[in-house]
Amino acid sequence: MPPSEAKDNLILDAFLNALAAIGTPATEWLTNPVVEEGPPPDSIPPVDVRPRIYLDQPRTDFPSDGQNVGPSHRWRTHLVAYVCAKNLRTANQGRADVLRAVYAAEGSIQTQFGLKPRPEESGKIDDLVRAGVYIKVQPFFLDHQTDHTAT
Repeated sequence: MPPSEAKDNLILDAFLNALAAIGTPATEWLTNPVVEEGPPPDSIPPVDVRPRIYLDQPRTDFPSDGQNVGPSHRWRTHLVAYVCAKNLRTANQGRADVLRAVYAAEGSIQTQFGLKPRPEESGKIDDLVRAGVYIKVQPFFLDHQTDHTAT
């Protein structure tokens, strides 16, 4: 029987659901962002009132540990949260909220996919600073098993 949805889409949905919690209730979070799927747009993102978090999924690959034998394979899906804000402090707060949201969702993500998401080294993109947009980047990866019928 074919799968009902690509595993990459299920993973993307799990992370988007985690990020959607940011800002509710407002007293529990540092920011109240707009969360969108995909990379930041080529045009300058509107960040005058609320920061924006864009969640992209640039690739899925095999981890190089020899675990890909038999009727299933272990995959590593990479995700990147881009936090766009009107100043560096708000971008830093948005990145902190991204981490907190994903950490809060670890249990449900692990239940659904077998392993916890792992944050990677964060960074900053300076391309739009002169236009008044600060972008912090928070990558994650999630290792998961997939059998041959459900890629």
